[in-house]
Amino acid sequence: MDCTSADAEITSSPGYRKTAAHQVKPSGTVTFLFTDIEGSTGMWEKDAHVMASSFALQEAITRRVMAQHGGYIYKMIGDAFQVAFTSATDALHAAVETQHRLLHAPWPKGGELRVRMSLHTGITEERGDDYVGPTLNRAARLLAAGYGGQILMNETTYALLQEQTPTGLSLKDLGVHHLKDLLQPEHIYQVETDDLSHEFPPLKTVDLSRVHLPVPGTPFLGREYEIETIQNLLQDASHRLITITGAGGCGKTRLAIQAAGGCQQFIDGVYFVDLVQARSMEEVLFAIASAIKFSFLLPEKTTRTVPEIKSQLLNALSGKHILLLLDNFEHVISCAHLVQEIINIASHVSLLITSRERLNLQAEWVIPLEGLVCDETHLGKSPIDNPAAMLFLQTAQRAGIHLDIQREGESIARICREVAGHPLAVEMAASWLRAMPCELIAEIIHHDVAFLSLNWQEIPDRHRSLQAVFDYSWNLLSPEERAACAQLSYFQASFRREAALAITQVSISTIVSLMDQSILKSVPGDRFTFHPLIRQFVLNHLEANPSLAQAVALRHADYFSSWLYQHFLRLKGPDYSSALAAIRADIHEALAAHHTLAAHHNGKQLRLSLPGLILFHEMDDRRLALSNMVGLLEELLVSFSGKADEKFVLSTRADDADLHALVIAALQHFVSRTGKSSRLLPVPEKLIDWTLQLPDSLLKGYAFLIGCIGQAPFKGGSLTALYQRCIQIFQEFGDAWDLGITNVICGDVDTFGGLNEGVGHSCYQQGLEIFTRMGNDWGRALCLLGLAEWAWRQGSLEQAYTMAQESLTIFTVMENLERMLMTRWLLSSILEELQRLDEACEMIKANLNYLSEVNDHEGIVKCKQRLAHLQTMR
Repeated sequence: MDCTSADAEITSSPGYRKTAAHQVKPSGTVTFLFTDIEGSTGMWEKDAHVMASSFALQEAITRRVMAQHGGYIYKMIGDAFQVAFTSATDALHAAVETQHRLLHAPWPKGGELRVRMSLHTGITEERGDDYVGPTLNRAARLLAAGYGGQILMNETTYALLQEQTPTGLSLKDLGVHHLKDLLQPEHIYQVETDDLSHEFPPLKTVDLSRVHLPVPGTPFLGREYEIETIQNLLQDASHRLITITGAGGCGKTRLAIQAAGGCQQFIDGVYFVDLVQARSMEEVLFAIASAIKFSFLLPEKTTRTVPEIKSQLLNALSGKHILLLLDNFEHVISCAHLVQEIINIASHVSLLITSRERLNLQAEWVIPLEGLVCDETHLGKSPIDNPAAMLFLQTAQRAGIHLDIQREGESIARICREVAGHPLAVEMAASWLRAMPCELIAEIIHHDVAFLSLNWQEIPDRHRSLQAVFDYSWNLLSPEERAACAQLSYFQASFRREAALAITQVSISTIVSLMDQSILKSVPGDRFTFHPLIRQFVLNHLEANPSLAQAVALRHADYFSSWLYQHFLRLKGPDYSSALAAIRADIHEALAAHHTLAAHHNGKQLRLSLPGLILFHEMDDRRLALSNMVGLLEELLVSFSGKADEKFVLSTRADDADLHALVIAALQHFVSRTGKSSRLLPVPEKLIDWTLQLPDSLLKGYAFLIGCIGQAPFKGGSLTALYQRCIQIFQEFGDAWDLGITNVICGDVDTFGGLNEGVGHSCYQQGLEIFTRMGNDWGRALCLLGLAEWAWRQGSLEQAYTMAQESLTIFTVMENLERMLMTRWLLSSILEELQRLDEACEMIKANLNYLSEVNDHEGIVKCKQRLAHLQTMR
């Protein structure tokens, strides 16, 4: 029988047609069978036609045998199969029978294939129809160690088969081997039968005698990118100094060991040097010498000198091709020049260093390390996508606690997020599972991350709690760095360099020094932030010094109130878009500044900055952010009355009365926008009456206008009177923008407030002319939306559509989600009358998506009803 006919016979058989789609996917403890064709790349290059025929025959044989023995073929990569079995015995039979059939297959001339195989049993980690995780990595590394025709297995598989090895088979002990990129050695066995080859070259594994690294007691999780980066750098002789930096407990040592273990190019070995106890150059030299088993030669009765022993060590290193892993170098950062000397003199020595502080050497390549990935998107389905969550689960399992990922997934994700994926903190959190559930651990961490600690016997004191980790780093700082750190901790989130220098008087060189020591890190936009978890501990030091804390808070409030006023002016001009982006980036600082101003009753600065903060929230228009604004305005209102339960009371300081009125008007407006209530508010009519009695000022004009948004407090001809009054105020105290926004709001009160005084259209038209001259597109969009409403009511549908669409475009560019919602609603009505029903439906669907995101149940119902109506009209 020739190859083609044999192939046809096999592929047409019932066993071949039984693919993975017809089988139950194994889960739990699974035996994996991996296969790979030896030398396949060269064979394809030599004769692609012959190889194509041979490959098809090999694939047909493999698929048929795997199916017959219950194998679940879940992946094929090139010519390599990955198959899962519920039973180790079935996997063994499948491997042996496949090798037998391949051995006796009718290969075309010059096309005989030799396939290597590995059997590896472990706990599965699943992702859809696929498997992922450490078990698969070890199976792949085991396969790579073998040769064509060989079947290898790990110790777990061997243990399952030892008492029931099939007749005619034997399992040969090949000993313990170190597989590439894996620190934990593997005990390997070879499957032997009477007619399969028994003799193979030595396994392609790592020479353990050259790797002098600690063997961690737990599997390594995540950091694939960092490992690949480090190993790629070390492959190049021009990258001989790599420093892994990061805060204490972030996994620097563990990463360095994992990366170094996969570096096979250093023929004289890879050595681990622990510098945790070293404090001087001499101790560093002896630590390196001890690691590489070098003995100093010193004349008897001669006092050894540091230059002499350093010279001997450098001479010993100069002829070596080795990798030195220097761990915990932050203790001896003053010895960085020794590293440079090694680089200069020992031209074949590379150094992988872990340190909380970079060495600042020209040859240094820095790998900053942060927390493990803790993305919870698919946590319930595949925790392997979340190394932080996997570490949490692994730590729990070691303590005998088995968690239901479906039930506990949300709480685990929150814990990992609260500690920013910091490995030591994740392990600390998991250690508390003996005393409390995940949900409670997450809640406690949210309020006090300092409670996290460990009591494992083997860990050093500096890693027994997060407080100890921080204290260790804090003690390494100079007094000047500590003072700078404490002041910078007042910033609520990331901070701009300009703001930091102005508020704290900290120099840029000190900021850079704190970055070098893994306290701060830079983020895009010329900004800096504390590494996760560190800010809370530093802030405690600031709060322990009340006078310094108050001084920083006042400087912070003064800076950001003035800064916000400057951006208020920009919001009113053509540059409003960049001003919006700038305030968004620092909104937490702006709010904190206003809380300080409220606490100190600083009416002068509030008059300057509050209008800008109100306008920003009106233009940015995000529902979740408005709640913060409501809280601030209530705090300001209480600061005026002096009592938390006091309602509408005129400010005791007459010069603050218009500010008081603005706060009440803004609170009334934003409360209505959030759907909440406030016991501090008066009825709208009372606010208007009181504001009318105040002396004219810019803030009085703003209070009038904000108080009218969404309200209809005027009857008869009072709207026209108010409109004229505001025009007079802003002609005296304001600018063109103020006049333009007066027209918009008066137009809205008339158009949407149900007053029908007929001034709405003319107000919008005047406002549009003003905003067009100023180049302020936000104002233009408001006017266009109002004019579109009027055009639609009058039946000018095409004109209404054009203006509403232009308005939507502007709001979309601004990301003004609420006004996009309002505009799309109007457009759906216009499009319905134009009989463009598909487009109308798309408008409502977009609104439905947004309302679902913000959990607006009433709006969702309204959208669904509207959508159903439009669909019936089709």
